[in-house]
Amino acid sequence: MDNNLINLNENKKEYSSISIMRLLMAYLIVCIHVPYTGELSFIEDICWIATPFFMVTAGFFAWNKDEKIRRNKMAKHFGRTVFAYIAGYTFYFLVSVGIKYFCNDVFHMSLQVTFERWNIGRFLKGLILNNDPFCSHLWFLYCLAIVYIVMYFFCYEKLKEMMLIVIMAVALCFKYGLIKINGYEDQLKAIYSFLPMFYLGYYYHYLVEKHREKAEGKKWCSLFLMGVALFWVADIAISDVIGNMQVSYNEYIAIAILIILIKYPEIGKGTFFERIGKKYTLDIYVYHIFVMHFVIKILEKMHLLDMKVVKEVEVLLIIVLTVIFAVIKNAIKSCIVRLFKKNKKEIDNKA
Repeated sequence: MDNNLINLNENKKEYSSISIMRLLMAYLIVCIHVPYTGELSFIEDICWIATPFFMVTAGFFAWNKDEKIRRNKMAKHFGRTVFAYIAGYTFYFLVSVGIKYFCNDVFHMSLQVTFERWNIGRFLKGLILNNDPFCSHLWFLYCLAIVYIVMYFFCYEKLKEMMLIVIMAVALCFKYGLIKINGYEDQLKAIYSFLPMFYLGYYYHYLVEKHREKAEGKKWCSLFLMGVALFWVADIAISDVIGNMQVSYNEYIAIAILIILIKYPEIGKGTFFERIGKKYTLDIYVYHIFVMHFVIKILEKMHLLDMKVVKEVEVLLIIVLTVIFAVIKNAIKSCIVRLFKKNKKEIDNKA
């Protein structure tokens, strides 16, 4: 999702089309949380494509034919994912404490009592288990970090086909109730839902590179597509036999979108939307909840929330304001880093 987590510059080929699509998928993510209530009712049905798309894309850019580089990328992306998760979690934790103290209980609760309720123990527990409601939307980063850990230890070149079979088999076992574990929902979701999508993107990148280097690669790409299609048919058939289960088409659509974008990588190259998609997708994902609450409160006070025009542009307004917030945040961060480096240089010179 992030320009760091999916760093296009680390690959030989740039995919402007994927940057554009990431921005569109960020829009759909915001539509899930707002939610979208305008005239385009189909948006509500396609919103859930966004999460599997980000995961399969992350897998695609995690692959490299050199095992050492591949592991280094996994480790670096894991670190950046964890940093983004901790930064977002800390931000929302502090915001929730501020709202609790200054807005709700300012006359009834002292600051000491506030921090007794919102203490470091709760902070760490929520951070490790991802179970605090004030930033529940960060579960994607949480699951992605788990996926990077698994892939770091099992991304052996010789085991890639066996890993694909094992991962898909485990995913089916969880889905159809053959394996049941109570609790730890997000941790398990990372294994049985996100890891298969990540690995499909990862494996497809291998096939794309093989296609570039050898003529037989085209055959393997075709077999991959046939395998995904057969898996989809099997999913439908098993769900029908078991009954009372809905087949999700989102994962398969996400894979199809990625394959099309890889075939046409220069769509939107050099455009404003490409730059926004490449640089601010993660910020939109992390901070749109914060911006959303302010926008809704302001619109409610102005009695504009129920207006038809507002419903159509509400999501876009939240995205625009979130990008502005991200620009300001990044500028402040850059100033702090420069100031720190300047002070460090002065101390070194004195020494």
